[in-house]
Amino acid sequence: MEPVIVDVARDESTPVTPMLEIRNLEIGYERLAEVVRGVSLTVGQGSIVTLLGPNGAGKTTILRAVSGLLDIHDGEVRKGQVILDGADVTGAPAARMVRSGVTLVPEGRQVFDVLTVEENLRSGAHTRRRDPQEVEESLAEVFTLFPPLEKLRRRTAGYLSGGEQQMLAIGRALMARPRLLLLDEPSLGLAPKVVEEICRVLVEINRRGTSVLLVEQNALIALRMAHDGYVLENGRIVLDGPSDRLLANDDIREFYLGLHPGGERRSYREIKHYRRRKRWLS
Repeated sequence: MEPVIVDVARDESTPVTPMLEIRNLEIGYERLAEVVRGVSLTVGQGSIVTLLGPNGAGKTTILRAVSGLLDIHDGEVRKGQVILDGADVTGAPAARMVRSGVTLVPEGRQVFDVLTVEENLRSGAHTRRRDPQEVEESLAEVFTLFPPLEKLRRRTAGYLSGGEQQMLAIGRALMARPRLLLLDEPSLGLAPKVVEEICRVLVEINRRGTSVLLVEQNALIALRMAHDGYVLENGRIVLDGPSDRLLANDDIREFYLGLHPGGERRSYREIKHYRRRKRWLS
């Protein structure tokens, strides 16, 4: 069963103010060649933008560069800029990015297994400890968005299901009151019903004003949620545009959605040998 995703609408006549701009970014790890090669993309204020591409394309590396976590993975920006609200934040540490309103929900959830659900959530508000009342308000908001977490608030996080841990990871990020939320594969390994619930919450978060940059293997889910999308291959952007246009693109439909131009699904054996058309690089 495929999850039902709520389509996100946007008035195309209204100009979108850039919140995040990545300009000609090149990133490498130690002595390795660049894994991100001249990437440029924009996340507008109040937008959901998705970054698609196969494993190893450089998607997670881009999120690390934006969130300030690139250095702990021995990566470095070799060229280009990360611009947030018009200011150059290239190479800024993670603590500064969180205080600037940028938080990351990493792949694999990475919750604190030995802490309770509530302790995990409160850890996400570490930079806001001077205002206990606002922290309590944020905690109540997370419990409203994810009711199961309130029932489990005293449960040790290591004993939660995968779906509950993903809710917790998103909730922990929201405790910092982000203006830009970065998500790395939030649907990975989850049941369709759980994915549907998480997508519903992400759409609601966006409606409340938080911008979203989403890395997601499930292209259908991502494009149904997003306003705009970028396709990354071998470290380069090869296709971009409004999500509805990408959903209608034959290359996207065939390679990422497994649909032949005629509409029928192809077998995985056929899909995995699919070669991307040269016009992508034109």
